[in-house]
Amino acid sequence: MFSDPFIRVPFKVRTDDSGKEFLSVQLTLLLENATDTAKTKYAKCIVDSGAVFTVFHASFAKHLGLDISGSEQITVVGIGGSRSLWLHDIRLHLPGGPLMARVGFQEDLPVPGLLGMQGFFEHFRITFDGANRECELERILKS
Repeated sequence: MFSDPFIRVPFKVRTDDSGKEFLSVQLTLLLENATDTAKTKYAKCIVDSGAVFTVFHASFAKHLGLDISGSEQITVVGIGGSRSLWLHDIRLHLPGGPLMARVGFQEDLPVPGLLGMQGFFEHFRITFDGANRECELERILKS
């Protein structure tokens, strides 16, 4: 999907209910069950520098054949308050190639996915260029 370790992603401009404009960076990634590679699902994700974990809506876990009730559960606190996450190791198809990542799944996540510090940012050099309204992602390839 992404073989180039460097990509530029334009900011997505959206308007809230009051008509105020806001910006986000979105990537569509392929998620893959680490043990059953036939089970995959695309997710439209927001690059979120404020998110500690990479998190996907719980419906993606079900589609990948993962049982969240039998996985490690943690509680995280964010702008929306305390939430439970169920952790699983999955394969993420990211710019520069796929990798294994420990990610969270959340029942009431209001978006399909958030790409956070653990599971995403740790693998990239990321520049948010507000003047040009784009984000540069450079994969840190470890040998």
